[in-house]
Amino acid sequence: MHMVKKIDIKAVGIIAFFVLFYFIHNFVWLQKTADFPLNDFLHYNEMTQWYDSIKQGRIPFLNEQLSYVNHYVPLYFFLPVICRLFFETGYHFNIMFNIIYFALLLICLYFFTKKMYGKTTALLAVSLVSLYPGIYCTSRFFYIEFGLLWIVVFSIYMLIQSDYFSNRKYSILSGIAVGIGLMIKATYTLFIFPLFFYFLIMSLWRAIRDKEKEIFFNIIICNCIWCAIAGWKYFRLHALRQYFMNYVIEGGGSIFDYAGYLHNVLLQPSFLIVFLISVVWFLVYERKERKIIFLLLLLPAFLYHSLMLHLKMSRYILPLLPTIAVVSAWWLNSIKWKKIKWGICGILILYGFIQYYVTSFHCFTPLIEKGFITPAYKCDANEFMPKDNLYDKIVTSLNNCNIAYKEDFTFLLLPVVKEIDSRNDELSYMTDEGTFFIWYNILLLKKVPFNMIQIYEGLRYDMSLRCMQDNFTKSDGILYIGYSDLKKGNNFETYLNFLMEKTNEILLAVINDHRVLVDPKMEQEIQSVRRGIKTLRSSIENSFPSFKLIETVTIVPDDKPINLYIYKR
Repeated sequence: MHMVKKIDIKAVGIIAFFVLFYFIHNFVWLQKTADFPLNDFLHYNEMTQWYDSIKQGRIPFLNEQLSYVNHYVPLYFFLPVICRLFFETGYHFNIMFNIIYFALLLICLYFFTKKMYGKTTALLAVSLVSLYPGIYCTSRFFYIEFGLLWIVVFSIYMLIQSDYFSNRKYSILSGIAVGIGLMIKATYTLFIFPLFFYFLIMSLWRAIRDKEKEIFFNIIICNCIWCAIAGWKYFRLHALRQYFMNYVIEGGGSIFDYAGYLHNVLLQPSFLIVFLISVVWFLVYERKERKIIFLLLLLPAFLYHSLMLHLKMSRYILPLLPTIAVVSAWWLNSIKWKKIKWGICGILILYGFIQYYVTSFHCFTPLIEKGFITPAYKCDANEFMPKDNLYDKIVTSLNNCNIAYKEDFTFLLLPVVKEIDSRNDELSYMTDEGTFFIWYNILLLKKVPFNMIQIYEGLRYDMSLRCMQDNFTKSDGILYIGYSDLKKGNNFETYLNFLMEKTNEILLAVINDHRVLVDPKMEQEIQSVRRGIKTLRSSIENSFPSFKLIETVTIVPDDKPINLYIYKR
């Protein structure tokens, strides 16, 4: 193996250090948080569906998942499923599975950067990417993008090694890498295809100019391989149109969101400043060919995500961070004065470690209080949910309720409020994160015997009734209905009618979150929300007289009373 022979002790030591560092600290971090999925519940849920379906032999569901076009192509979920089938692993084990992806990322990044700029730059790039907040924070969650990191870097390395498809071995490996990437997530194309097509065009031009038939043959082999691996999932025009309409044109946000994410979330100012200086230096002094390569790796994906109509989340551009680390490491290593160079590198790495402990474990509080440093990943603070007894209270109350749990479909209707949206002074009609995660995981982890595994987020994504019908006939589910759905009345009766046909039992959970009463100006909105709850109850009681309210249970955990209304046919 060429890659193994070339590696040296220093590289092995640095990579092993960061892998072990992540393993120990992620394990400790996970022990301090809840024993169930947090903000990664949708991805974890997908993996759980695969696990349950394979274990129970639900072949129709597997066929549906393999044919249905969404973000979730199977490879990322399938690998942890294999471990879970043999070892009955839980949530934390599946998160620790990310350590394997992290090790692969560092190995691939080392060899790619060494190929381009030498060993010193490669070791700097490995160190920088390990200390980026976006990397270590997402390593603690079951996010697809973290599994995408290594294959993006590996694909780049294989393309570079193929030397514009003149090398047969690396052309074959490039095809395999592209196929694997496409089977992890569709957005892989944004990070690789601009460079892939550039190599393709330049290779064809060289083949025509020099009359090299082998390049033509290598291009054909490469494309046939990735088409054979992933083509069955993507080459369906009607399905691609559905994917585009359902997932790409979905939400909104500012075109500057991702610039803000780089500053506040993924890099923080220190690493971002180094990168911006590096980019200027890179564009002025680097060779033309390498400028093109790195611009194709950075600009198309960043601009697409910034301009797209899809809901903008910081993790979507996570695969850009290894390329950012390479450019930054190149500039740092290009500084001619050794004392200045290693002084900057030392300060940057020291700051990165301090930032790590501040963000992960809220250490160095005096520095935080004086404003010298802030936790890097604001979502991480929200998602960090210390263990408490709310989970046990809900489980105990549900088990004591007069619910049969014997029907094929038992639906949890969960209307909740998250917070006031400070940007436009409107209520954000989303789930209260902490409580919803608990509800979701009570069902997911089967602490009470609900028949459920799929979440449909009501009208928030304006799902059609046909889509609901297609899926509810094949899998059990919860319907989360936001207050906005009740307020706007978007085909609510149609949805409710469909639900009533499928169940003999309903559990309506109303969370009275008093935290929304922070702004007197929102009183009118809050009253509208309360009317929405009454509308939901009256819709069940008036439109469906066969359903009777048989029990009301109130759980009082701290400041968030939860009323459970149990209806049976």
